[in-house]
Amino acid sequence: MELNIANRRFVILQEIEKYLTETKSNKATAYSHLAGNGAVAAFEAKLCSFYGAKYALCVSSATNGLMYLMMAAGLEHSEILTTPLSFGGTIAGALALDCKFYFAGIDYSSLNIDVDSLVNMLDENPQIQAVIATEFAGNSYDMEVLNNICEQRGIWHFVDSAQSLGYNYGISNIADYNDAMVVSFGTGKTVCSGGEGGAIITNNPDLYQKLVSICQHPHRQERDCGFGFSTELVLNGRIHPIAAIIANGTFESGLQELKQKRKVMIDALDCLSRLESVSCILNQDGGTFYHCPFIIKDKQNFENEFTESTLSENFYYTKANFVSIPEQLIRIGEGQRIKSYNGTKLEKLLKRLYLLPVSYTHLR
Repeated sequence: MELNIANRRFVILQEIEKYLTETKSNKATAYSHLAGNGAVAAFEAKLCSFYGAKYALCVSSATNGLMYLMMAAGLEHSEILTTPLSFGGTIAGALALDCKFYFAGIDYSSLNIDVDSLVNMLDENPQIQAVIATEFAGNSYDMEVLNNICEQRGIWHFVDSAQSLGYNYGISNIADYNDAMVVSFGTGKTVCSGGEGGAIITNNPDLYQKLVSICQHPHRQERDCGFGFSTELVLNGRIHPIAAIIANGTFESGLQELKQKRKVMIDALDCLSRLESVSCILNQDGGTFYHCPFIIKDKQNFENEFTESTLSENFYYTKANFVSIPEQLIRIGEGQRIKSYNGTKLEKLLKRLYLLPVSYTHLR
């Protein structure tokens, strides 16, 4: 494996050197990269294949990608239903666009959005225009059920998949079960672009063209939206070509390492589930184990049991220091943006939520 890693890095460095040389000496090549050709196009094709999607648009980050989606869907100043348990980037773009938020309950078997709670909120608040669901900890939710609900009500269904690139959905056309997904290539993700990057995955041609016209260079607008159509009055949200080269060069190896990671972590979870002090182990067979959360009954008993178990030989645990998104809004003085949230149960859960991290040394 070490030799493969060394070879892969060498190839990526060669591609970066080639890009730098060509764009410096050849104006046509530089313009071609502005249009989203080269490594960007190659990587987007891989993403389309993986998700069974018609379109993939690489952007500077998943957080920005979610904001561009909101803009493309015309959701400025709107009311959004989402999950209270996620990274703040889930709503950061919507917050900047002056949106207000409803926070559904949590399904404690997955730590993702609870569908029954979501339906009740939609029934009580017909002005809600979109749902942003999160694949928390690299683990998915019942996307088909939620998508049917959104389709019946004529509202948008977006998926924050920043933690779940590589999730094994068991079907080849997962893009059919949402309006758009946003994935991340940041640090610690299945596929890394060397620091930052993301992509928007969709089957909606109108949404795709609006996204291109909002956040891509005029040369890409002309390429994807028709010759003669372009405007310079856009946000520069495209991924840097060097980041795309790195992500494209690590895509297959990242998915392969994830397979090894799954095997190691599923065995570890099996051991963890036998501890009497552990009350809940999530079903993560297809997940990415971006986090590996579990819920304990009693801290002292858990610490003793873990120390005495075989897990302590190769693993360690940490207390999950997650803060709910509503709590974050309150802390920064934006509590007026919260339209509905009952966080008592979630706050109690967070006190008993622990993580079992995995190190890539386990995979070697």
